[in-house]
Amino acid sequence: MKLKLSRVPLSRISWTIMLICACEFMFWFAPVAYATSDVAVTQQDRVGAMAFYEGSLQLGATDIAMRIQGQRQLLEYSANAAREQLREEFEAQNAHANSARKGGVSLLGGLMIAGGALLMSAGRGSGLAAARDRSGGGDAASHQRNGGEKRAKKASLRDTARSVDVAATAVGAGAVVAGAAVFAVGARRGLGASTLRAVSSVTRSFSTKPMAPAAEAVQRSSSSSSAAGKNKLDTSAAEHARYELVPPESAARVAPQRDAPKGEALRALDDAALVELIRAGSLPPHSLEAVLGDNLRAVRVRRESLGVGAALEQLPFEHYDYEQVVGACAENVLGYVPVPVGVAGPVLMDGRMVHIPMATTEGCLIASTHRGCKAITESGGATSVLLRDGMTRAPAVRLPSAARAGAMVHWLQRAENIASLRAAFESTTRFGKLLDVKPHIAGRTVYVRFLASTGDAMGMNMISKGVEKALDALQEAFDDAEIMALSGNVCTDKKPSAINWVNGRGKSVVAECVITKDVVRRVLKTTVDDLVELNVSKNLVGSAVAGSVGGFNAHASNIVTAVYLATGQDPAQNVESSNCITLMERDGEDLRVSVTMPSIECATVGGGTQLKPQAAALKLMNCQGASQDEPGSNARAFARSVAVATLAGELSLMSALASGALVKSHMALNRKASK
Repeated sequence: MKLKLSRVPLSRISWTIMLICACEFMFWFAPVAYATSDVAVTQQDRVGAMAFYEGSLQLGATDIAMRIQGQRQLLEYSANAAREQLREEFEAQNAHANSARKGGVSLLGGLMIAGGALLMSAGRGSGLAAARDRSGGGDAASHQRNGGEKRAKKASLRDTARSVDVAATAVGAGAVVAGAAVFAVGARRGLGASTLRAVSSVTRSFSTKPMAPAAEAVQRSSSSSSAAGKNKLDTSAAEHARYELVPPESAARVAPQRDAPKGEALRALDDAALVELIRAGSLPPHSLEAVLGDNLRAVRVRRESLGVGAALEQLPFEHYDYEQVVGACAENVLGYVPVPVGVAGPVLMDGRMVHIPMATTEGCLIASTHRGCKAITESGGATSVLLRDGMTRAPAVRLPSAARAGAMVHWLQRAENIASLRAAFESTTRFGKLLDVKPHIAGRTVYVRFLASTGDAMGMNMISKGVEKALDALQEAFDDAEIMALSGNVCTDKKPSAINWVNGRGKSVVAECVITKDVVRRVLKTTVDDLVELNVSKNLVGSAVAGSVGGFNAHASNIVTAVYLATGQDPAQNVESSNCITLMERDGEDLRVSVTMPSIECATVGGGTQLKPQAAALKLMNCQGASQDEPGSNARAFARSVAVATLAGELSLMSALASGALVKSHMALNRKASK
């Protein structure tokens, strides 16, 4: 009889073994492998993030914008918090992964025991049943055939059944023993199959959290770090080149900002705690004065928050009244810069003696101006003439077409229309008076230049408020007009311009004096003819060759700026305030000299003039504050003094140039060796 493989009971044992192996692979190996690879990717991301933050601490920045000190400290604070958070996440994640593996081991052990037992039972039962069947069938046939053949087949089948039984039992017993050992290890350390499902879910969700290590950016910046730090970051950069740079503000996504306390609780914190809040981004440094209610402490804390150590030691901040600074003159205050203040004069002008305070760091400047004041006073003094007094503002107004723009220009040339604008303008102020309105056209845009007197104030805020109201009235007449900007640069403020030079802005002043021949020789150390000739060659022809606008002078801006710094004026307005033409001519044997300054912009109230040191300088000039008797007279007197001081400075410098004493005097007064 030929044995057919499909009918042999061993095939069922083979299918059983294959089924058990498939189940074990599906329930243990595949989920654990997935979770392990997921965890590995997530850990890779976290390691890159850690390298990024640690590298940031070494390099001092994550991008170019964060290289300033304050942002560097914010990054350090956020990176410290982020590092701790990431470490906790690593530990929790690794615990989940280990539990998954251990739980998988327990599951494997259990499956191996069950499979082994099944294999033993199936193998033994199948083998014995086959032996019995074949033995029984063989006996019946043998009785019909011959007895010798029956005995031989019976012995062969018994041997086969016995072999199958022994093999199946051995394999099953081995599986049971191995499964028991594996299960014992997993049961001792693992948490079971439920952990496997949990870690798979956790790692999938965790790996999708938004996190950009920006290792590529760190690698680009790492050239300035140490060699060890560079090597550490280069690997992370290569692995995470797909990420983009984390902007400074995104540090809050990794380490959420602390909420700053409010009110008394905030004020009760010590300086170190406040500094920490500032660096964390929870407390805006510009708000310290308001939230602390102590201006000096606010300045001190702000300085400490910069973390620049000894860099600010020489910048004083104590013994200063910040009450007049906050909300008026400066923000984010760190202290104050002491600028030496000297005095030139007194100089005799318009029948009175006036001291000229000057703040400067240029040696020789005050001494030179003082010499000019002496020459003027000894020659009988100077006289001044105020030609114009008015601040300007010129908004840009756009119309639908050039024809409509032309119609507006014609409308603004009628007196009754100007009267309506004046009424609107003056409804906003007690001191401002609208003096004139002049339109200038370019295409379909009209620049309406308003001119107004502003009393003792410089007047920019005053005139701006009034112009806004006047523009409302203008738009009632031209409802298709569009206001492009309140300032269209035809004003012109803090920029050189021909319109200020020709039409003036602020105070227009001429100062003049006659210096006797004797004073020219004795005090100025030169001659009248030399001064006249030099003035033509330098201040007139030389400036014309240079294409100057308003610069026909020797150094008017030197005097204007020094006086402005000392008296609290807007230093930037020295640009137009220094417009000046200096003229010199013979007057018999004497020298007639004058300065014409069409755009001196100044004030004796408001802005920096209210600061105590600057107010003291104005008081020295006898023009501090607002005039109660004649509004605007103090500011006009100040402008006259500026012009006479400029006249003195021009006289002295031109004399030094004419006599060849300029270099010698500067070597004596401006080249002292520093200790």
